[in-house]
Amino acid sequence: MKPQTHLLHSILLAGLFSILANGSFGFQDDPPPQQPSAASIGVEDKTGVEDKTALDNYLVLKKQIADNKSRITQLLIKTPTAKSDLQKKALAEIDEIRKNVAEWESQLSDLVIDAYCAAPDSNRELAQEMNRRLRVFMGEDQLGGNFNPRKALELVEKIHASGSRNPQIMMIGCQAAYASLEFPLCDKYLQAMQEGGAKLSESYQQNLVRAKQAWEIEQGFLAKDANLPVVVIETSMGKITVELFEDQAPHAVNNFVALCESGYFKNQPFFFVKSGQVAMTGCPTGDGKGNAGYFIPDESNRSDARRHSVGSLSMIHDRPGEDSSQFAISSQATPDRDGKFTVFGRVIDGMEIVFKMPNFNPAMRAGREPVRIVTTNVLQKKSHPYDVLEKIEIKSAGDSSSTKTDPPSNLVDKKK
Repeated sequence: MKPQTHLLHSILLAGLFSILANGSFGFQDDPPPQQPSAASIGVEDKTGVEDKTALDNYLVLKKQIADNKSRITQLLIKTPTAKSDLQKKALAEIDEIRKNVAEWESQLSDLVIDAYCAAPDSNRELAQEMNRRLRVFMGEDQLGGNFNPRKALELVEKIHASGSRNPQIMMIGCQAAYASLEFPLCDKYLQAMQEGGAKLSESYQQNLVRAKQAWEIEQGFLAKDANLPVVVIETSMGKITVELFEDQAPHAVNNFVALCESGYFKNQPFFFVKSGQVAMTGCPTGDGKGNAGYFIPDESNRSDARRHSVGSLSMIHDRPGEDSSQFAISSQATPDRDGKFTVFGRVIDGMEIVFKMPNFNPAMRAGREPVRIVTTNVLQKKSHPYDVLEKIEIKSAGDSSSTKTDPPSNLVDKKK
């Protein structure tokens, strides 16, 4: 299966540690980094003054982090040639620095937003840093696992309230609102983008309209849902609880429950994860090539078909009629998939587990362990037996999704 292209068009200061025993551990020419003053980095020195500005704090702490990272580099270079006792002390110092740097970087996130809001759009470097940090929350970092659109939305709201109309940041606000199903806020940030001199593409605006309409329809379904089958998918990262739309997708739901009860999904990986977009699993070979040995009918074109939204479970196929055991969990609304892929359930608890999954694809298997399904537990279902309602025979290897080599080509937005 090929990486999909249709889906998702619309991703304080703390004191330095005490130097142990011998100070610089025998490296006389490399004294440990000192707490910098604001004046030393081109800012008026206001140390000890209660009204010290957020920008001062940000600049000082940023330099403190850089200096300590440089210290780690120095120690790593010189430690191998030092005496044994000095090596131990140097390694202890490195561990302590790393702990402090991690804490300071966490503090820096708060200082960035405070500094930016104190003087919005006045410091280019600060705007770029703010933009970068917001994009991490939208799943656009290399490793993934940090998708948190609600956090991004919270920060953009604070920035907007400060008077900023930075078009890039307002665009992130629109994306975060979209991913949070807060469509009125999408309109708010679209207007702010225009005030900042930018405009959304025509295709994005059309996708936004479709997503609004789909969410209105889905809310109508949700209001009527009752006594749905419930399954807990326990993963190596935590539990994900899902409810299943048996009335609108009986073939997919009966098949899924039967596979869960048989232990079919045990130890299967999330073989493809794109942070902020989708997580795919249900492949017995663990590489996106396998299936359950049969196909089931596609239900995506039913008149009462459910819509793709945040947390939707949907069948994966590369060609219509090839639904089997693989399924995807969506991290955002994807109206362009409606009518193409069967939505058969949604996450009702544990969506944060999906958001925290790091990026993964089959090509990474040698270097990184995927998140895995540990077990599945059917908590609630109707009284009738659950089995495959209609099995469609795989006529030949050429007709089987087992001949595909990549994730379905319409599940991933390559622009992210």
